[in-house]
Amino acid sequence: MKFMSNIAHINEKSKEIMTNINNKIFMYLFHILSDNESLIDGRKVDQINLNEIPSKIQNIILPILEELKEQNETLSAEEFLIASQQIYLTLPFDYKQFLMEWYLAKNNSKKQDTFRDLADLTFKVIRVLYFLFFTNLLYEFLLQMISISQKLRNFG
Repeated sequence: MKFMSNIAHINEKSKEIMTNINNKIFMYLFHILSDNESLIDGRKVDQINLNEIPSKIQNIILPILEELKEQNETLSAEEFLIASQQIYLTLPFDYKQFLMEWYLAKNNSKKQDTFRDLADLTFKVIRVLYFLFFTNLLYEFLLQMISISQKLRNFG
């Protein structure tokens, strides 16, 4: 009996994790589609650049965009999320899988870019530290040379 309750708990937790991932996917799509990241405007649907979105995913969201355009309405992030979740429930498994793989690939690409930027920043910081270190060494060396020069002047 305890085993069955653990399975139910795991399944509920898995469902929650998948819902969170799906919400991230749809919010990512919303930010691509929205004008200033606050609304998708039905009057501007034709101006949306869909080049970042594969055609298979465009087919998923086109019904939402077409309805917005026909009704000349706007859609907030929350409304888009609700509509996307409803459409997601009707999708065949291969579409769901493609959507997930696309998002993970995009997210992984962003992480690689972030890592590359972080590595560049680290390299720049190291260069500045070396510069400061060697500048300090040069300063100390010059001070010693001036001191020796003054001693030689006073000596001679």
